[in-house]
This record gives sequence, C-alpha cells and structure tokens, in this order.
Amino acid sequence: SRSYEERIAVYRHVAAAVQGLGGVESVAFGANGPLEQGLGAGVRIVGGGPEGEPPNSGWQPVTPGYFRTLGIELRAGRTFDEGDRADTRHVAVVNESFARTVFPGRDPLGLRVTMGLDGHDRPLTIVGIVGDTRTAGPAVEPGPVLYRPIEQTDRFAAGAVFLAARRGPGGDPGAIERAAATAGPGLPRFDVRSGEQLVAPFRASQALMLTIMAAFGVTAVALGAVGAFGVGLHAVRRRRLEIGVRLALGATERRITVRILGGGLRSALYGVGPGVLLALALGRAMESLLFGVSADDLRVPAAAALAVLVLIMLSLLVPARIGAATDPVTSIRTP
Repeated sequence: SRSYEERIAVYRHVAAAVQGLGGVESVAFGANGPLEQGLGAGVRIVGGGPEGEPPNSGWQPVTPGYFRTLGIELRAGRTFDEGDRADTRHVAVVNESFARTVFPGRDPLGLRVTMGLDGHDRPLTIVGIVGDTRTAGPAVEPGPVLYRPIEQTDRFAAGAVFLAARRGPGGDPGAIERAAATAGPGLPRFDVRSGEQLVAPFRASQALMLTIMAAFGVTAVALGAVGAFGVGLHAVRRRRLEIGVRLALGATERRITVRILGGGLRSALYGVGPGVLLALALGRAMESLLFGVSADDLRVPAAAALAVLVLIMLSLLVPARIGAATDPVTSIRTP
C-alpha cells in the first residue's frame, strides 16, 4: 500500500496532467466536494472560549487552488498557497458559517482553534474566511466548515479524493477523463459528473414536490374559476327582476356589467385578505421548498392575490354580460 505522501504525489500528478489540457482553467482536489460538509468534530478555541459543548464543524483537507476552481469567494484574509507545507505554521480557512457559529461577533482572523481530527490537537491559525457552500443541499442552510492545506494533514488517509476541474469554453469533459486515466493508471475512477449533475439530485426532489404543489394549485384555481362562474350566473338569475327594472328605468348595459363585476370582486376580497394573511403565517414552511425566496417577501402573496382577483373578474364577466343583456319586458313579466 502507498504511504500518505505517495498518494498525494499521485493525485498531484493527475491534477497536473489535467491542468495541461487546453480549455482547462484550473484544477484542484480535496477530501470532499462543495456539497459535502466533511467529517465533523467539535471545535475548541485556544486560549479560552465559551463553556459547554463545543460547536461542531466539518473538516476538509484541500489543495491551494480548491477555492478558485470551485468559485468559492474569499471574504477576508487569504486562501492557501504552496508555502503552506507540513513544516510551516499550520493554518486553516473557515467559511462564513463557521465564523458566525464559533466566533459570534468576533473577527476570527489570527485566532487559533483545535479539532484533533488527524490524530492530534495541533493549534490551527485561521488565515482566511471564504463564502459558504450548500453543504447539505440547495434548500438547507450552509453548515460550518474548516479547510486545511492537504500537505499539513499527514494523518488524513487520502484513500479517495474529490478532483475538480474548471473548464473554459473550449474544455472537453472526455479529454479531462482520459488525461486523468492516463496519468493515474490503476486508480479507480467513479462518480464522474459535471457541476450541473452534482446538484441534479437535490433539484429533482424539490422539482417533484413543487410539481405536485403546482398540480394542486392549478386544480384549486380551476375549481375556483368554475365556482365563481356558477355563483355569478346563479346571482344574475336571482336578480333578473331587479336588473330588468334598472334597465327599464334607463340603466345602461355597461353600468349593469360594472355593478355585477364590482359586487363579485367585493365578495372575493373577503376571502383574498385572510388568504394573504394565512400565506404569510405559513411562509416559513414554504421557504424550505423555494430556494432563494424569503418568507417575508410580500411580492409573492401580492402577485397571487392579484392573479386570483383577475381570474374571478374573468369568471364573472360572462354572467355579467348575460345579466346586462336581459330583456326588461321579459324579466318583469316572468315571475
């Protein structure tokens, strides 16, 4: 079996072969991908911290180009470079969720923590903060993650790594896979996917749920439209005598139409108002299904309410036109 150093050397050789391809902008590897939190462990702050159970965080060894390759933005400090070796000061980069969880209200840059996941409690100096990634899927809030230079994690087994390549416009996924196979003969390769394919399983479950909800919503809207049409037609027939009298006294068809529509919309407002309040109250439950939509965003219920009112008006338009076309003489004579 290969030693840790030999495994890392093989992975670096594969990464260099892929980097040499045309259309490949950058290559990196690490223990996990951006949609994984990695191994978890409690975090201790060197020199004192909050009492009680230490906060838990993910732990990921990565190469210096990991953040640039995956498009993870640097928020403060620096990321790793080739100078972060096993014989230099041991450092760490944390994500924004880690900074909020472990150091609430404090600047973590320059502070030291221990985790002990690679067999010791060697203090790690935090040198940078990067943006969060959705470590449990697009719909779940990011968790805290601590990144370490892969050269400084000598107890990391390195039995399997996540190899990431950023392609430019001319990049060929097949060429990348062939280059990796040639540079690392005998290395098993599995789960080769593009970035879009990585997030596809998360999107599929949400798409199914939203499709089901949309089907129920369309059914409810259709039933509501039919109901509004039936109620409007029934109301017009009941008020046929009143409508005939108004027409006989000089009311225009336009005025009758507007009167019927206005009465229907006033009744609809009695239901739309409580519906909007209920939607706001249940917004938190819906927020987990709609990525990037806040439960406090009033535009969504406002748009829904407007759509319902327009639909009701259209449903009442035919009954209103039927009422406006009533023959005054016939309506007065008919009991």
